[in-house]
Amino acid sequence: MTSTNTQDSEGDRSGQEQAELTFITELSMDYEAPIIASIFEANEVPHVIQGLSHRAMMGVLGGGFVPLRLLVPHTYETRARELMAEYRAQLSAEQTTQDATEAQDDAQDDAQDKAEADDYVPRRRLFTDRARHAGISLLLGSILGFGTASLYARLFVVGVPICLLHLALMASSQGVVNATIALDSLAGWLSTDFSSLTWALETFLTPIDLSLSFLWLMLRGER
Repeated sequence: MTSTNTQDSEGDRSGQEQAELTFITELSMDYEAPIIASIFEANEVPHVIQGLSHRAMMGVLGGGFVPLRLLVPHTYETRARELMAEYRAQLSAEQTTQDATEAQDDAQDDAQDKAEADDYVPRRRLFTDRARHAGISLLLGSILGFGTASLYARLFVVGVPICLLHLALMASSQGVVNATIALDSLAGWLSTDFSSLTWALETFLTPIDLSLSFLWLMLRGER
């Protein structure tokens, strides 16, 4: 009789110990719950994950207010902690492998980018700065005249005389005496008549201005 009572008492105490739940850890992410549950079920460890229902009811707010707590019977505490340690170690190993793979991929990408940069040959520009300045010079000289092509090209030794000659021709055509006298003196110095000198100047000043400014800009370095 005593032996039977003792066995019943030990069985009740064992059932109470198994019914007492012990906190093991808190899960940080919802996706961990089914993973942990499958691991514990495979190892025949009873467990309870508190908070799943409340999180589901609260939606997106549940993760911030409702913790997920893993509980097991007291008698399974040691085994549960071993399983969690193995799970965390596996996660750490996978993360280390992933980090190493990403670092290797980044290194390969950097090496490829460097190789492409070393092999890069810039395409020749259609319009260089020199060509652009030459175009502006020709445009100014063709539209405005008065040596503006050479003046823009900073070829002042040509641009200034051409500008003065253009002004003298304009003034002479309007009857300005000083300009006419200056052109007569130039015609006499060149041993030619005034009319042919005027025609030659009006005909060739602009082409000379354009040609010299273009050659100056194209033969000198970039500005």
